[in-house]
Amino acid sequence: MKVYKDISYADKSDRNVLDIYLPEGNSKPYPVLIWIHGGAFRIGDKADPPSLERLLSEGFAVVSINYRYSSEAKWPAQLEDLANVVRFVKAKAADYGFDATRITAWGLSAGGHLSSVMAIALADSEETRIHAAINWYGPMHFAEMDNDMARTGVQRRSPPNSGAGSPESELIGAVVKDNPDLAYKASPLYYLERAETVAPFLIMHGAQDDLIAPLQSERLRDALKSKFGASAAEYHYLNNGGHGGGDFESVWVEDIVIRFLKRVLT
Repeated sequence: MKVYKDISYADKSDRNVLDIYLPEGNSKPYPVLIWIHGGAFRIGDKADPPSLERLLSEGFAVVSINYRYSSEAKWPAQLEDLANVVRFVKAKAADYGFDATRITAWGLSAGGHLSSVMAIALADSEETRIHAAINWYGPMHFAEMDNDMARTGVQRRSPPNSGAGSPESELIGAVVKDNPDLAYKASPLYYLERAETVAPFLIMHGAQDDLIAPLQSERLRDALKSKFGASAAEYHYLNNGGHGGGDFESVWVEDIVIRFLKRVLT
C-alpha cells in the first residue's frame, strides 16, 4: 500500500491532519472509507484504523482523521472539521485516485457519533455530502444516555453522562442535565429532524456495552427508518459485544462491514 501521513486538511488546529492509505493492484478511482477514532471526544488518535488490510485488499482507500478535542474547541467545531475533511477528499480526488462519488464514514463510540452527524448534517450540500455511514456504539441522545443505561441492567463503568465533567458535557461546554436543549443540538437526531436526504447506515451495538447502552443506537435506527424507510438503516445487535471487544473483533462482523460497503458503494 501507499501511505501518506499527517496531511493537513484545514488550518483551525494542529489536530486538522489525516493519514491516507491507498491500495495497490486495484483499479482507480478508489471508493473512500473515512475512519473517525473514538475516545470520548477528548482523547484518541488516527493511528491504526481497523480492518485496514482487509479494506485495502477490497480496493478501498482509507482516510484516517484527527479532529479537535473538546478540550480545545466545543461543538460544533468538530462538525466543521468533518466538513473540511469531505471537502479535502473531494478536492484531492484526482491527486490520490479517490472516487468522490463513493465516500463512507466509519467511527466507533465518539467517532460513531461523529460519523452519524457527518452523514446527516452535511447531506444537503454536494460539497460535503457522503454516501454511507457506519456507526459502532456511538452516543446519540446525550440527555437520555443515563436512563438508557439504567434500562439495560448492565453495570456501568463510568460516571453519569449527564453530569459535569462527562465527555458529553465537555463537548457542548455545559452540563447536559442542566442544558438538555443545547445537548440535543449536538445529536444526530437533531440534524435528522431537519434532513431532506440521508445516506444509508450500518449501525452495530453490543449487548454487553457498559459505557453506552444499545438503546442509543436503536434511537438512531428507529428515527432513520421512520423518516426515510426501512432501507435507511441496517442494524446488528451483538450478543457478545461490549464497548468494543468480543464480537467486534470477529471476522464475521468484519464481513458484515465489507458486505455493507460493497452493497451501498458499488
